[in-house]
Amino acid sequence: MSAKHGLEGLSKVTALEGGAHGVSSVCINPGYVRTPLVEKQVADQMAVHGLSEAEVTEKVFLQMPARKEFVEPSDIAALASFLAGPHGHMATGASYVMDGGVDREMSTYDPSPPEVRGRSRRLEGQMTP
Repeated sequence: MSAKHGLEGLSKVTALEGGAHGVSSVCINPGYVRTPLVEKQVADQMAVHGLSEAEVTEKVFLQMPARKEFVEPSDIAALASFLAGPHGHMATGASYVMDGGVDREMSTYDPSPPEVRGRSRRLEGQMTP
């Protein structure tokens, strides 16, 4: 996660400093992309857990995203082509998330147990509500 944030910062600085010279910089932040590496990881998880490919995909890899499917390389290529083409010239200093909704889900994710979810985590007596 910190590497992605570092690259986003570099991209924003590049966009700010390079903009006057016609330089654009953006980040594409994909989730799990269907690559040979991910397909091998799916197969490994199938063997370890005794699950089907569909079960591993949904329960292990894509538990969080709203869309229960891998990002396809062609999806990233299409966005990159748009951003690098004539219609993407004003896109600079931005990050484009392609993760099926994980990023959105994480912003509202509460890891606490269901019985205390949503309650304040302030220590009683140390902070006022």
